[in-house]
Amino acid sequence: MRAARLRFLRVLLAMVCGLPALTTAASADVAWVLWLDLTQISGGKTEEEWTVVSAHPSEEDCQESLKETVALQSRADPGEAVAAQGRHSMSKNPDLGDIFLRYVCLPDTVDPRGPKGK
Repeated sequence: MRAARLRFLRVLLAMVCGLPALTTAASADVAWVLWLDLTQISGGKTEEEWTVVSAHPSEEDCQESLKETVALQSRADPGEAVAAQGRHSMSKNPDLGDIFLRYVCLPDTVDPRGPKGK
């Protein structure tokens, strides 16, 4: 009986010690998605929409794309005012109303729009 309990504890310990290796390998397979959180305020009405901008094989690639995208979007079109609202956010004030753009990289397992209904 004691030998069986000791063997069980050894197996349990081996399983617990092996878990970090499994989770590291699993997380390496996760793709990353660059999302745009676009909020528009016009006529006292606020609309928010999440949109996929691009997908990437690693977080580093996603962050690089995020920087390039923010740099491109930070350039103002004629008649448009652009103001930084943080490191990865900006606001634009076109004729249609205020527009707030926020870019974020998330693992492809995370959907910022929330759970989907049935």
